[in-house]
Amino acid sequence: MLTTEQKELLNFLTESAKEAVANARRLGGAAAHAYLQEAEELMTIRASMLGRFWADQDDSNQLEFDLKIAA
Repeated sequence: MLTTEQKELLNFLTESAKEAVANARRLGGAAAHAYLQEAEELMTIRASMLGRFWADQDDSNQLEFDLKIAA
């Protein structure tokens, strides 16, 4: 499972990316491009973190999903 610190970091990255997109919409032009690039980089970091987490969970069912197939 994700630790509290990991969850907080994921939330921070998401909120920071949202803020960068909002700034891009507000400013426009070259500044918008820089803010959109920042948002993309933040979400890439977030995706990388989640990718490592899911890779670690590959052989386990720690999230307790119901894996039964309905007949």
